[in-house]
Amino acid sequence: MSRPADLPSQNSSASFWHTEPSAELLGYRTTEGLPREADVVVVGSGISGASVAYHLLEELEGSNGEEKNVLVLEAREVCWGATGR
Repeated sequence: MSRPADLPSQNSSASFWHTEPSAELLGYRTTEGLPREADVVVVGSGISGASVAYHLLEELEGSNGEEKNVLVLEAREVCWGATGR
């Protein structure tokens, strides 16, 4: 009998990028709670999610000078999952 996945796992292995974690990024949060609105929501802060968020902010803010809100959601820490394996 199969059982549902336990995600995110409480006992996951450490990511390569966290063998010497960045003091600036470990546990980093820009807000205590989630904002009610965002222009773009990126799920995951791995290499793809971080790149998408970075380039969206660069493109959106550079196009007309209007500030945009890009929200990145991460279950654990920046670059903790598959990106670090």
